Amino acid sequence: MPTFNTFMILFFAVNAYVSHYHAEYSRVNDAYATDRVVQALEAGDFIEMTSQNTDAILYCGDFNTEPGDLPHRVLTQYYNLKDSQSHLAEKLKTCYAKENSYRSCDGEKNPREITIDYVMYQSLFNSKVCNFKNQYFLIV
Repeated sequence: MPTFNTFMILFFAVNAYVSHYHAEYSRVNDAYATDRVVQALEAGDFIEMTSQNTDAILYCGDFNTEPGDLPHRVLTQYYNLKDSQSHLAEKLKTCYAKENSYRSCDGEKNPREITIDYVMYQSLFNSKVCNFKNQYFLIV
C-alpha cells in the first residue's frame, strides 16, 4: 500500500504517493510475480479512492518490475498513469547500471541495465517530461 501526502502548488492540489514492491529474485522462476501484480492493483485502487479532488498525481517508487511487465501494464493501461520515461528517447536505467555503485552484478561483463524505479503521473492538464542538461523535469 503506498503512502501519500497532499500538497498545494499555487492553486493546484497534488497527491504524491510512494511505494516499494516486492523484489524479483529470478526472471525465470519468480515466486513473487503475483505479489507485485496485487501490489499494483491495490496501489491503483488506493490512488483512485484518495485522489478524487486533486489536479495531479505523482506515484514514485521502486516497483521492482520492468516496463512491459504485468504490474507496469496494470498501472499504465488499467489505471492510466503515465510512465515519465515512456516517451524519452534514452531511458534511465536504475538497476545494475554501471553508474550505480550499489549494483550486485558483474557490471562490465554483463551489465543487464534495467529500469525498475519509476515516477508515474496523471494530470488534468497537458504535461510532458523534458530533458535539460541531463536533468529530467516533469512539466504539468
